[in-house]
Amino acid sequence: MTRVVGNTGQATRLLRPVHASRTSGWSADLRTVIPALAIGGSIVAGMALNFAPLAAVGALAAFVAGLISPAVGLATIAFMAPLQPPLVIPAPGFNAILVGAVVLGCVYRLPIDRPRIIPTASILLLIGFVLYVAVQQTPEMVAGYAGNLGYLAYSVFRELLTGFGTVLAAAYVLNRRNPFPYLAIVLASAVLAAVIAIATVNSPVVGPPIAGLVTHSSDANRGIGPFGNPNYFGVFEATAIVTAVSWIFGTHSARFRLALVTASVVLGTGLALSLSRGGVIAFAAGLACLAFSWSRARTAGVVVAGLLVAGVVLFPIFVDWRLTVTNGSASANSYALLAQSDEDRLSAGLAGPQLFLTSPLFGIGWGHYSFMSAQFAGPGLSFVPHNWYISVLAEEGTVGIVLWLLLLVALVIALRSRPRFPRAIGFGVLGAYAVGSLFLEAPTSFQTSALPILVIVAALTGDWTTQPLAGSTAGRRRRAGATQLNLARRNRLDS
Repeated sequence: MTRVVGNTGQATRLLRPVHASRTSGWSADLRTVIPALAIGGSIVAGMALNFAPLAAVGALAAFVAGLISPAVGLATIAFMAPLQPPLVIPAPGFNAILVGAVVLGCVYRLPIDRPRIIPTASILLLIGFVLYVAVQQTPEMVAGYAGNLGYLAYSVFRELLTGFGTVLAAAYVLNRRNPFPYLAIVLASAVLAAVIAIATVNSPVVGPPIAGLVTHSSDANRGIGPFGNPNYFGVFEATAIVTAVSWIFGTHSARFRLALVTASVVLGTGLALSLSRGGVIAFAAGLACLAFSWSRARTAGVVVAGLLVAGVVLFPIFVDWRLTVTNGSASANSYALLAQSDEDRLSAGLAGPQLFLTSPLFGIGWGHYSFMSAQFAGPGLSFVPHNWYISVLAEEGTVGIVLWLLLLVALVIALRSRPRFPRAIGFGVLGAYAVGSLFLEAPTSFQTSALPILVIVAALTGDWTTQPLAGSTAGRRRRAGATQLNLARRNRLDS
């Protein structure tokens, strides 16, 4: 394991469990949350009011905050990532520049914090995958990302790189830090996205102030919110619901539990209105992983059995509802159209293994799938595979798919060593995100990936001993004392 030792002896473990506590006080958390909400609120207000100067000032304030205080910058990322970025910021766009500013702010703080940086298997595998993709898309970069192929390679690489930068920033900022303010902000933003979807579903004409917060889409009869695709929105809402449900089981406050239940209902409504079958399946998978992580095997088995029964009973009703909304009725013709769409997706996906065989070691190239799949999928079926793993298999070959699968294994191993609460929320969100990636290319959508990144990194590196509204002071002290005792025992066993 690579290790950079500083003078202070303080360690920054990238995606590695820690056995020490550095829980910030609530005053420090407020100093992080309030500026982030003020900055994010000004950007949203500028977009909603169609007042570009306000949105531009808010965006510039976000960049400066990210450089000066990476903690505030990361909180701003948590708030803004699920929402529409301000269009006044030119390429590479608001999210990419903000993440870059926060990462640069972390670098600037290295001489101040002087940490020991200890990369783990997870971060090394992720770095390896991103570097491999960077090398693969070099020909398009040298050509100036010319043409449709160049633009596609650039856009999906930018999204992947933005997510990677968020991982680095979150790993640095959240190390031994109270993660709950960041989770609360990203959940609040997810609720806002769901509210936007609820307010705009089946509304062909949307006026201000909501018009400035949504994208134009042909799927106006499906809940889409600030996203450009209802399926990506559905998977995002699924991961958000799993986060909220996990927190319901982990919190000690009845008031906060009620707030989380309310948020779950709003998020669930957004997921339902997205009419995304992949989102619903991802949600069920996340709940199953949460059940096995939180409960005993017998209880988890009962939960999974209940999910299967609910799926058998409710999923056909959900499909009928989707056909009624999208086609006017759940007629035989509507089912035929859905079957044809599924067949086209299957054909595009089955082209992946055949493309892989044309270049099995290094793949056909980043972003090349949709341009080469027609030779196997058939005329007019030059589509993306709607499956991240098939896309990686074909475009990055054996090297890429092995790196990605090893990354998932490394995350599972790392989460298993965490305490019960962060382990459960980490496994739940990872399960929902991994299953959701079976139906779309989630890692190439920063909007979809930001919440899972923040939650999983927080589960691996954060200090979870302090919770908002956790009950009486005496109760908090008893729980903190028990936690410290358990950590001390674990340290003795490790040594």
